[in-house]
Amino acid sequence: MHTTLFSLAVLLPLTSAHGVITSIKGANGVTMPGLTISSTNGRNLFGDTAVMRDRDITSGRVGPLGRTGNGRAINVANALSTFSASAGGNGNATLPTASADGVIELVYRQINQDGAGPVDAAVDGTSGGTQASAFKTAAVITNVPGRNGVSNVSNKDFTVQVQMPAGMQCTATVGGVQNVCIVRVRNAAGGGPFGGSAAFTLSSAGAGGNGNGNANTANGNGGNNDRGNRANSQPRDLVGEVKKVVKRAVEFAA
Repeated sequence: MHTTLFSLAVLLPLTSAHGVITSIKGANGVTMPGLTISSTNGRNLFGDTAVMRDRDITSGRVGPLGRTGNGRAINVANALSTFSASAGGNGNATLPTASADGVIELVYRQINQDGAGPVDAAVDGTSGGTQASAFKTAAVITNVPGRNGVSNVSNKDFTVQVQMPAGMQCTATVGGVQNVCIVRVRNAAGGGPFGGSAAFTLSSAGAGGNGNGNANTANGNGGNNDRGNRANSQPRDLVGEVKKVVKRAVEFAA
């Protein structure tokens, strides 16, 4: 009985991994699978979910992208080589791009309850996902709903938008593909964190955005300031009109 319970406790982190990046959708129209997605798993996304624990990454037990639910290491070079081959095999495959203002769009599949959000994000522009120190915190503009990585949602796709750190360039060469950036996202589920990663590059516009889009989205400004300014000016105009009317009335009475 105790052996059975111990076995279940050991396996639980592997079988409860329930959130993964299934794809990245480039601003250039190119879509690429997430780096943990394996064609050999078919529709079994449980096995493709990444488990990314800081203690395992810090100790060197796993790389900065973690390991999959079925124990696979995440091999970025293999993933990019496979993608490059499917696109012509010349080592210059067109990767998905961030938008001109540095926004990355991902598809996140919440498989079941402990794959919920919110997720945090980081981007690596130099090491191709191999060095933890290369990952820089990135703002999540559009997030996955949930609390501490848990909700009652199952088998649903969510759009996750990440704002690249300002000024970041994509300079890594991985699997024969040049100018590669890696983005990773993960939630805060107790058995995890769970999540995934994806590769992309910059558009011809250049480095990561300045964050203006993120600020507008988060604060809900979106042009409201102009409307607010016009609205605020209306009471002052009305007072002026009232003064004019009163002045005319006084002159008429005199």
